[in-house]
Amino acid sequence: MRKLMAVLGAIFFAIMATGCANRPTAPQTVTTAADTNQVTSITTSITSTPTTPVPTAEPTYTMAEVAAANNTQKCWTVVDGLVYDLTSYLNRHPGGQQAVLKMCGIDGTAAFIQKHGGQPNPEQILAGLKIGTLQ
Repeated sequence: MRKLMAVLGAIFFAIMATGCANRPTAPQTVTTAADTNQVTSITTSITSTPTTPVPTAEPTYTMAEVAAANNTQKCWTVVDGLVYDLTSYLNRHPGGQQAVLKMCGIDGTAAFIQKHGGQPNPEQILAGLKIGTLQ
């Protein structure tokens, strides 16, 4: 019984020595003296599978929700099936606030592509304003 307790204690301390962290470790050997005549060696190998973050579901919006966001207080638009909140950009747009307000509450894909299609800077700015996808 004392030998069993010593072996279980060695396993417990070997596991605790790894910090119970979620990281791979090299095999460890723990040697305990169960009594003066016998030495017991226990080799443990603790491995873990790296965790992959679970992607969070992107919010989805209806066209009715987008249509309701059509003013300076809440200005949303749709471009290529993605929903963007342009409210914070109203006063920063180089073409003025009125150019952006025309996009509020509508599918602005055609207008955006006509004015900015293929231009990296407007596309990067728009990407930073994305809030979800259109249902």
